[in-house]
Amino acid sequence: MTTTCFIISIFGEKYLPFLPVNIFSINKSYNSEVSIIVLYNDISDKKIDEIKKTFPKFDFIKLNIDTVLSDSKSRLNTKLLFWNSILKDVSSKNIIFIDVDTLLLKNIDEIFYDDFDIAITYCDNEKPKFPINTGLLAVKKNSTSMYVFNEWINNLNQFIKYPKKFTTLYKKYGSGDQLSLMQTIGEPSDFSSIKTYNVNDVRCKIKWIGTTEYNNSYSTSVNENIRMIHYKSKWHNILLDKVPLDSIETRKDFGEIYDLYMKYEEMYNQYASSI
Repeated sequence: MTTTCFIISIFGEKYLPFLPVNIFSINKSYNSEVSIIVLYNDISDKKIDEIKKTFPKFDFIKLNIDTVLSDSKSRLNTKLLFWNSILKDVSSKNIIFIDVDTLLLKNIDEIFYDDFDIAITYCDNEKPKFPINTGLLAVKKNSTSMYVFNEWINNLNQFIKYPKKFTTLYKKYGSGDQLSLMQTIGEPSDFSSIKTYNVNDVRCKIKWIGTTEYNNSYSTSVNENIRMIHYKSKWHNILLDKVPLDSIETRKDFGEIYDLYMKYEEMYNQYASSI
């Protein structure tokens, strides 16, 4: 039985408060039977060392980037390059790329029970802003998934070089990495559970999984079906900048989701103090 490997990327100290809580949530969900690799840049080694003391069995890899990547497109390109590099090097066959601003609530190895190459979360709520989100990406390491990653990087580079050519698609998908991923596999006519796509005549099996369960960023309450919550966009203001919840959303609607994050943050602090 292969051990699932989670890969977290973080660029800049602004997002550092998310990191230990994210790691704690993954470790807790897997009862410590998991591998985690953190790829980081533009964060002091001293601050990373403090987190490493709490999670000594996990790997923290400093990305060797000569310049601070203030441009979001360059960050995306760099993230994918290092994802691709780590995909080649990591020994686990089951890999999950996960955003740092997330909480994992349950073991999600059931994703890997099916026959596929890459699993992508599609937005299955009633009125999605964008059709997919790469905040969680599950990969079975094989020659097909590695080939698709290379093509994904090539397409992202085209977007970075010629952004005006992709204005319509950018508005549809919301980010360069999501846009270029859809370019790579082809825009789906529907989000069937598992569907085969031709990537330059290489047949790639894509598993579509709903954001309601696996990458939830819009629920107002927590239920047993939610496996991961994504605290993106407005939640950065609340959780990082400490903007009062009531000034952005009503406690009635989002208090439960907020309280859950506070609970995990407190559990992490207790865990860290016990080490």
